[in-house]
Amino acid sequence: MIVRKAEDWVQVIMATKRGARFVWHGGIAICLAVIMAGSSIALAQERPSDPYGRAIERVAQQDFAGAIRILEGWTPSQQGDEERRLWALARIALEAEDLPLARRALSRLVSLRPDEARFRAELAKVLTALGEDERAAYQAEFAGTAPTQRTVLAREKTFSTRLSFAIVPQSNPAQRTDAEVIEVLGLPLRLAPGARAQSATGVRASATALWSPRLNATTRGKLSFGVSGQLYEDRALNDVVASAEIGLVHVTSGNLRIDGSLGYYHRWLAGALYSRGPGVTLGFTKAIGTRGRFVAAFATQWLDHPRGAVADGPRSIGQLTYSHGISSQTVVRASTRFERTEAKVDFLSVTAREVGLGMTHAFRGGLIMGTDILFREARYDGATALFPRAREDRRSTLRVRLTHADLSWKGFAPSLELEVVRQKSNLPVNRFRNTAVSFGFTKSF
Repeated sequence: MIVRKAEDWVQVIMATKRGARFVWHGGIAICLAVIMAGSSIALAQERPSDPYGRAIERVAQQDFAGAIRILEGWTPSQQGDEERRLWALARIALEAEDLPLARRALSRLVSLRPDEARFRAELAKVLTALGEDERAAYQAEFAGTAPTQRTVLAREKTFSTRLSFAIVPQSNPAQRTDAEVIEVLGLPLRLAPGARAQSATGVRASATALWSPRLNATTRGKLSFGVSGQLYEDRALNDVVASAEIGLVHVTSGNLRIDGSLGYYHRWLAGALYSRGPGVTLGFTKAIGTRGRFVAAFATQWLDHPRGAVADGPRSIGQLTYSHGISSQTVVRASTRFERTEAKVDFLSVTAREVGLGMTHAFRGGLIMGTDILFREARYDGATALFPRAREDRRSTLRVRLTHADLSWKGFAPSLELEVVRQKSNLPVNRFRNTAVSFGFTKSF
């Protein structure tokens, strides 16, 4: 009996020891789990798991290159995260003085969010620092942060060149009638095929070299040489203009830019000299508030025509344009133009008036569309022997231009322009239609 009780006590004691060991080891396991969990939480707090957080951590350590690598390797699935990535990349690139990278990030950001003026304003600053003045001015106009004319004058380069090139298929580049028969002095006249509308593809190109030394804080000199024109396989359609100008550019204390010059001009049609002579131009540019701009331009040329002296005389042009940014995505504009040509004969003397309305809108994704509608009316002073009524023309023009900012290369973006022109006239021979499509490149985007 005693032995049995002793064995029972031994079993109780052994069970108690095993339980104690179980409790002891279990407690240790729980403590380790708690410690590991706490360490994991602390480690997660110290080392963010998202790329944005890791990049910011690198920035705090002044490791800009590491932060840039993290952000460039991150491909967010949400647009909000992509915007955050690009904005951080741009700011870090600026801290690292990597302007090309900042430009790429901000350009993409503007494409995603063209409605955000802050992104455009930052892009304009970076473009200015890189010397891409045309792009900078374009972005600043949309953002409503255009610099003063005095600042613009100070930033202008002493020597600059400008080139443009476009391929232009047209249905009727010579602006001839598509009528087969017209009435002359009451009699029907059948036109030869060569005298009617014909399609052709041409090349439109221009080149300008400008030397603009700074004379003082508000004035620059100006000396420029330029040539522009359209060239076709059929030389009879060629039209080329060359010019040389000298002048001054001055900005007043009221931020009014005045641009005046004297020049000499030559024009060739079909490979032969058509007109030549001196001229004077005068321009005014004034900012209206933060989003408006008013431009006035006037020019007069005194031309002589070696192949037809009856066309000799002055030609004057005046144009007023006002543009206004109604948002960081949209700019609207209105213009009016007046022309007067005084020739030695009445049937070549003409008065013309034109009004225009236009708009440029930047869509999400980088597409930019500009649309302009122009209406022109021209009245000639006298009639000809074949047409006893003085000529009167009414012309309508629709112009649509498409540019994609995300497809830029070397500071240029591809540009596609469609132009549809229709002219009505009281003289059938002067009625025409023309459709032109031009493909080229632009720096304004």
